[in-house]
Amino acid sequence: MKVSIIIPIYNVESYIANCLHSVFNQTYKDLEIILVDDCGTDKSMNIAMESINKYKSSFYIKVIHHKENKGLSAARNSGIKEATGDYIYFLDSDDTLPYTAISNLIEKAKKYQNPDFIIGGIQTTGIEERVYPLLSNEYIDNNKKILEDYMLFKWNVMACNKLINRDFFIRNNLFFIEKIYHEDLYFSFRLALYANTMACCYDISYLYLIRNNSITTNKSIKNYKDNLWIIQQNVEIIRNKESIFNKSILYSYITETIYTLYLTLIIDKNPLILIDEKIGITNELKSILQKNTSINCKWKVSSFFKRELILLPFHIQIKIFNIYARIKKLN
Repeated sequence: MKVSIIIPIYNVESYIANCLHSVFNQTYKDLEIILVDDCGTDKSMNIAMESINKYKSSFYIKVIHHKENKGLSAARNSGIKEATGDYIYFLDSDDTLPYTAISNLIEKAKKYQNPDFIIGGIQTTGIEERVYPLLSNEYIDNNKKILEDYMLFKWNVMACNKLINRDFFIRNNLFFIEKIYHEDLYFSFRLALYANTMACCYDISYLYLIRNNSITTNKSIKNYKDNLWIIQQNVEIIRNKESIFNKSILYSYITETIYTLYLTLIIDKNPLILIDEKIGITNELKSILQKNTSINCKWKVSSFFKRELILLPFHIQIKIFNIYARIKKLN
């Protein structure tokens, strides 16, 4: 069973050697390794090519060169179009894999007769060290249950660290939307929307590096606008399936998703993000919340509290959220 590992490369000269080392030393060897050169400005590709030369006799390796920088989504899409494996696996070029990662994931694929996707456990490294456990059952063969677990945040939304059946991927046109940030939120929602079978590998199979200068730690107003757009799209789709879900789960998912963006935006100290821009986005989030939830159902207490907090006047929210951030040391 061949696995196509797709690695977009852009300005990661300090990390790419470790990333590739972790791939070339996987205990599972039936790998197709696809590197996508997204036209960075540092020595990333030089370092990558040095690593490739050491292992090219042992693996099938393909290098795709973009003519200009196109972004992470486009780089992943380029890799997908060239992939020939039974399964596709996305790896960001500043992250690494435990040496048994692919073996452990493939074991579940074989055990459960090639599910639509297999997901593993994640551990963060760098400025934050944390383990993100999987809370879903080891095997699910029900679309409603997969989507419900997604809404209950029982499995992570990263596109990385998932073995995704290539035929399933292509059949459902799961290609990434290009030119937006937080594409993983949109991608994983659609993955849950279409998948009928999933398996979980509870071992840590991905080491996710959190660094100070990454996209996720240095947000611009575009980050927030793109995230808002994704929330709008996902909520619209999920409301069309409202009749099949418990309203408590549905409303909690909408609230928790909005709250996460809301909190991050308000406590963000980036001086280039204006107060008026924050107010504009928070007003849109409030509107989504009010239109798509109702207090006339049984709520999780924490989600109901967050809903009411989001609906407070902006000047009160700033005080509350900043006190919370100081207590939690979020900024």
